[in-house]
Amino acid sequence: PFIICKSSGINHIYVSRLRSRSKSNISRKLNSINKMYQVRGFKIDVLYCDNEFDNESIRNVLPHTTFEVCAAGEHVPIVERAVRTVKDRSRCVCHSVPFKRFTKLMTIHLVVGAVKWINRFPSKGGISDSLSAAKILEGIDDPDMSIRRVPFGTYVLLYTKPINNMVPRSVTAIVLSEANQPGGHFFMSLQTGKKLHGYKWDVLSYDDHVVYTVSTPAELENQP
Repeated sequence: PFIICKSSGINHIYVSRLRSRSKSNISRKLNSINKMYQVRGFKIDVLYCDNEFDNESIRNVLPHTTFEVCAAGEHVPIVERAVRTVKDRSRCVCHSVPFKRFTKLMTIHLVVGAVKWINRFPSKGGISDSLSAAKILEGIDDPDMSIRRVPFGTYVLLYTKPINNMVPRSVTAIVLSEANQPGGHFFMSLQTGKKLHGYKWDVLSYDDHVVYTVSTPAELENQP
């Protein structure tokens, strides 16, 4: 689910993946978001949501917040605009890589990465022309463009922690997203399909085998 926050002209998109849509999980996530904003001195006055949020246990998480519950088929312009922006950014990235299908892990990081970069730049018509939403609400510094980065979907040779034995010290992988500001990234191993965390890599050229290796597990996951 997406949570779009607008406070004093600040447009901030918060995206989170819930393992289940239970009321307890939704309440727990709303509570953590509320605490994050309180630390930065902001108060959530209005929450636009659908009928799934119209529950007493969820409302009790934000007792002083007005819940604007939208009916089925009803549109909230600020939410629709934010979702469309994220989809546009994600679509551009999709067409920059040769894969026909993405695994679920890749899809999650595709959206998370798009949202992260949207928040890292000042909003058009926002409260500040120089401070990003991430800087104001999360305290994240502006991106340092001198740090080495690699785009989503890039095929790389990732160097793992060296061990003094015959175990391989590198693995072929696909870039997922940035992991931290100093330059670490998340990767998907082509051998296991699992998420890896690393900061040393060499970019490799795509070939048909790489595309097939990514598409096969995505097809098994019933990805479109």
